[in-house]
Amino acid sequence: IYKPSQAAWGPDGRLYIAQVYTGEITALTFDDNYNVTNTQVIGALASFTNNNILGIAFNPFDPPSPVKIYVSHSQLFHDIFPPGAPCNFPGPVPYSGQVSIVTGPDFTTATPLVTGLPVSNHDHGVNGLEFDSQGNLLIANGGNTNAGVVDCVIGGLPESPLSGSIIKAEITKPGFNGNIQYVERGTSIINNDELDGDIVEIAPGVDVSVYGHGLRNPFDLVWTT
Repeated sequence: IYKPSQAAWGPDGRLYIAQVYTGEITALTFDDNYNVTNTQVIGALASFTNNNILGIAFNPFDPPSPVKIYVSHSQLFHDIFPPGAPCNFPGPVPYSGQVSIVTGPDFTTATPLVTGLPVSNHDHGVNGLEFDSQGNLLIANGGNTNAGVVDCVIGGLPESPLSGSIIKAEITKPGFNGNIQYVERGTSIINNDELDGDIVEIAPGVDVSVYGHGLRNPFDLVWTT
């Protein structure tokens, strides 16, 4: 397993391990003594440009079969700037953060659940996932700056409405809309370029919002009663 990022036990008793740079998930089957008896490599996200996986979870409100893997993934290091160089982006920077559902038993396809999440132009991406007591999804999302200061060393992007936050996606809501769009503040102009993240707000009609703000790079979270 190449550079694992997170792991979670599935409802089928297998351990699912996400890999940050290959977009693959490895499912391990164990015997009673925790010897590995079978390995399945799941490559549904491997061909995606935003295949850097930093979060994996299972919804306790889902039926145990077919298994549904909730995966957070994004494109890290969109552009690399040498030390001391100006932040000269060649073009727009998309909001590449996403949560997808990969469904068994073949696990060959990934269905988008939440798209348009912010990702730093470095190593802060869409991180750990958790479900609350209603089955809604909480997402730990990294910040773009160095504690609020735009810095080329960590990517040169400003903060945007959902960066550096715990985010709530109301996936139990009928007709849930997780396709995040951004509009320039005070207008209806769509602007989905992360270079302009500091002048936009979330477009109306999106069922994704901030649950807790002001976190530099929350890698994971735990929900308690």
